[in-house]
Amino acid sequence: KDDFKSIPVMTDATKLNAMQIMALLRSYAHMAKSIILPYLSYRMIELTKQYGMCDDAIVGLAVMGFALISLANDIQLGYNVGKIAEFLAEESPNRHSLRVRISVVWDGNTKLFVEPCQSVFSKIMWVYNSAKLIGDIDTAMVSAMNYCFGMFLTGEKLEKVGSYLVRFLQEMVSYQQSALRCNLRTNESNIVCFFDRNTCHITCLTK
Repeated sequence: KDDFKSIPVMTDATKLNAMQIMALLRSYAHMAKSIILPYLSYRMIELTKQYGMCDDAIVGLAVMGFALISLANDIQLGYNVGKIAEFLAEESPNRHSLRVRISVVWDGNTKLFVEPCQSVFSKIMWVYNSAKLIGDIDTAMVSAMNYCFGMFLTGEKLEKVGSYLVRFLQEMVSYQQSALRCNLRTNESNIVCFFDRNTCHITCLTK
């Protein structure tokens, strides 16, 4: 991590644009064609070494860590690279934005191979808070639901899970997050059957 911290800031406008484009492409590649993730992340790191550091380089590191695990099956190296990305993101003045940008590949994937689920899911609330601070309501609501499912999977009391679920569903209603509510309604029977006191409230909010 010290090597990356010592790299000067990237100032070349063309290279900065290239980094932004590759950072955007990794979102689509992650969902549609993950085989190109190593090439994207490698190119981003090479540009960083040659032309300087920027926020998108941290995203590239997080993606490289994920690619090392998912495609090369090197769990420890992938985790170590992802950990560097997390460290750089938390040290950055733009940490809230970066925390959100790396959350899918880092918190939602890479960390789960090494760290206890309880530790990973507890920090998803950091992403939720950061997303709300920068106005990314979509990511905030997705993080909120992931946190609820994480609590359920790690054995939290059902009453607590239910209260959080109701709270976040109310937020979705206020933010008009109909797509997420629809997705939850699709799995409603698998969710509400575990609750007693909150069942009627949850069912009402998902409709």
